Amino acid sequence: MDSTPDINYLLWWHVNQYGWLDMPGIGYFTSRKTEANIDHQNQLIYPSGLTLTLTSDQVQRADEMIMNIHRETGFETQILEAQLADLCGILTRELKEHSNAEFEPYGLLKINDTGEVKFSPSDFNLHKDFLGLGPVTLTPLMMIYQKSEEPIVPIKPMVKKKEPNLKWLYYLLAILWILFLILLLWPSGPQKSNPIVQSPMIEDPAVKSFDSNDNSEIFSSDTIVADTLSFEKEVEIVEDNINQVNEEVMGKTCVIIVGSFLKKSNAIRMQEKVSEDGYQVYTELYGDFNRVGIQFDCFHQKLEEVLEELKQKYHPDSWILKH
Repeated sequence: MDSTPDINYLLWWHVNQYGWLDMPGIGYFTSRKTEANIDHQNQLIYPSGLTLTLTSDQVQRADEMIMNIHRETGFETQILEAQLADLCGILTRELKEHSNAEFEPYGLLKINDTGEVKFSPSDFNLHKDFLGLGPVTLTPLMMIYQKSEEPIVPIKPMVKKKEPNLKWLYYLLAILWILFLILLLWPSGPQKSNPIVQSPMIEDPAVKSFDSNDNSEIFSSDTIVADTLSFEKEVEIVEDNINQVNEEVMGKTCVIIVGSFLKKSNAIRMQEKVSEDGYQVYTELYGDFNRVGIQFDCFHQKLEEVLEELKQKYHPDSWILKH
């Protein structure tokens, strides 16, 4: 199976299968179905349709949605969580920078002056059986009646066969059911119960992961508390812009984000790992996500060398630089 799933296709499958989507940091969407119908005046046939509606920003079911997709497809939950976090991050940045974001193919997201997110559904048909299908022209049928010829041979009436008597079968089934209940409820000797031992769940602290049901605090007395600085600029590092970014941050204090977590316990584990590896920890809240980064001096270290080292240690996906 391909290890890089298409999160857009999987979200479309989920909304058709379960009727809802939860996009962390954006809102909770439910689907609205319309039945097929005929417009006789305009001579159009409308197929069954499906559209999305933004209903709430308080519902948190992203973890349940990830498990639904995992059970159906077999993709690892951490990969699905990372894909969903990337998509939510892109939509959130578009809303902050342009006040609107195209959530294809579902509709348009807009943010008003009070910071409230509004959603306008598109005309695109999301129904799994009629994807993208609009109204179809109705073509009337012309029926020509022809009188049937008189039969030459007279038709003989059909003789209804006598149905077999199955009363004995019902009696036999009732007797077998009674015997089954007797054997099921018959007292047996004392049984020894074996204790069930559950192995602890080991969760790999991936670069991007989340769990909306975890209510633990970001920091505790056992975790590392990082010095949090204020950075005005943020840029996503890719192969095409790394040299330009390296020149801009030369001589500044920088931070590279190595993990973005909705599950706070995952953020704490990543902080501990970064500290154990000898790096200076940086933390911040980004919407509903808890970011963990590594702070370093761009004057003494080249950005490309630091980035290559962190990719090998933590995660090879895209990285965010703050300066």
